[in-house]
Amino acid sequence: MLRLELAGGNFNKAERNRLLREHLDGRSSGSVEYKHENISAVLRDWNLPFIRGYKPAGNYQRLLEDATLQYLERNPGVLTELGRSDFAVDATAPNARRLDEILDDPPIHVPAGLVRDAERTYVARKRDLAILDSRRRSLGLRGEEFVVWFERRRLEETGQHNLARAVEHISETRGDGAGYDVRSFEEDGRDRLIEVKTTTFGKHHPFIVSINEVEFSNDFSGSFHLYRLFHFGSTERIFMLKGSLRDTCNLEPVQFRAMV
Repeated sequence: MLRLELAGGNFNKAERNRLLREHLDGRSSGSVEYKHENISAVLRDWNLPFIRGYKPAGNYQRLLEDATLQYLERNPGVLTELGRSDFAVDATAPNARRLDEILDDPPIHVPAGLVRDAERTYVARKRDLAILDSRRRSLGLRGEEFVVWFERRRLEETGQHNLARAVEHISETRGDGAGYDVRSFEEDGRDRLIEVKTTTFGKHHPFIVSINEVEFSNDFSGSFHLYRLFHFGSTERIFMLKGSLRDTCNLEPVQFRAMV
């Protein structure tokens, strides 16, 4: 189902659920649905996409994680396909959409102490890193351009035409490393400093932030916003996190600088 979804195909989840239960002993439709949500949580924890509508449900069994990873090991082409799926695409023509059709509520923040502490597992994965990096950079740029449009439209609709014209795509005009991508404004003229994170995947898919972005969000928490742009290329939606990323997200270290 996931491969069909990423390829733009259609399927009926209820019918798939029914067909699967024909091979199971006494499983209810709800239990099968919940198991799919567990699989979504495994894929999310491995930074892989999962099926829309199957919101990740944690507290899954280690056996389920092992079975999922073993399937990916036996089918390396699936990992390659999934890894390449979050690439640059054209967004839906934004001018035809209302802003309230794009805005979404952020996911409920779960304190770090309540997040499942999974035992680390090691699985070799082969990826074309140069291709993936190029595609993700292109995706990021298109997402930032979408947010520039969004912010200008937001300010114009409140009558702040001068502020709308002053919205700046910082990563393009000044380069990377500023700690944010877009400089916009509140209606009273105060800065709104926006870091954009874009994915073709869903609302609950994790994203990578740099230490520079985290520290900037902490130092400028009064004006910092993270815009999470998701389902890019299909039905773009945005949720916003205001303030320090240390407060709004659970941050997991994934890379270190080593010195000897």
